[in-house]
Amino acid sequence: PRAPSQLMRHSLASLSGGVMSKDRNIWMVPAQRLIESARRFCTLVDRVHLAEADIPQLHHFHHLLLPLYSAALALPPIPFEECKCEERLSNADMESIYRALGRLTGPRDKYREVFDPYDALEEAEVFGSLMDDFGDIYRDLREGLGCWELGHHASAGWTLRESFRFHWGKHLVDSLRPLHQLAVEHGYDWNDSPLQAG
Repeated sequence: PRAPSQLMRHSLASLSGGVMSKDRNIWMVPAQRLIESARRFCTLVDRVHLAEADIPQLHHFHHLLLPLYSAALALPPIPFEECKCEERLSNADMESIYRALGRLTGPRDKYREVFDPYDALEEAEVFGSLMDDFGDIYRDLREGLGCWELGHHASAGWTLRESFRFHWGKHLVDSLRPLHQLAVEHGYDWNDSPLQAG
């Protein structure tokens, strides 16, 4: 998986991405909407991992990605607040999740990719992975959700917003093109009803 190395290299000041407000009322409602979307996405991944009888399919993820993106995009800058959340997923847990997602995506997992569409020098053919995209989105969302559940709302919002800017947002956007192609060119039923996710 592509690590969010850019995030680690930026100072807090450079991560603001706009005018920060200390007024909780400005960002709390958008943060709650993002948390709701994040929970729905993570619930789908958990169902895949647990191999439930009503295991989600690719179109269920397709239905959730744009609302998740929109909710993250609507979240204004939030003051940094530290959260000592100990609920980060272990590498072993993530490997199990990636394997389950790989079983879901199957032969449709790999797709051609351009990491930077504005880089004129990028000529080598590269590939993305839906398994990798969904798993990395899940890991980042779970970290923010862990902070939120502990009551560290500002920290959760800040974490989700900044990891969206530098990591999971890229995976989300990357996954949309192959899902769209599968829907319109390769015969999977994108009009199936979205699975209710909690």
